[in-house]
Amino acid sequence: MSFIAAGAFTLVAVASLLYSVAIYLYRAQAIRQRKAVQYHDSWGPSVLCGCVFIAILLNGWFELKERRIV
Repeated sequence: MSFIAAGAFTLVAVASLLYSVAIYLYRAQAIRQRKAVQYHDSWGPSVLCGCVFIAILLNGWFELKERRIV
């Protein structure tokens, strides 16, 4: 079960990296082309925080289950 929690953290880390690179490339291109785009992103960080929260809950659940507390 530890591997499932580790996999969840790995997926969240990869998603975070991909999101960061995509946003960086988008913003860098917009700056180079002097486009007036909206640089504020209200959904991306919230979704990533939610994914990290779910991964932490999974990790806690598996740890409590392994210790036979739940």
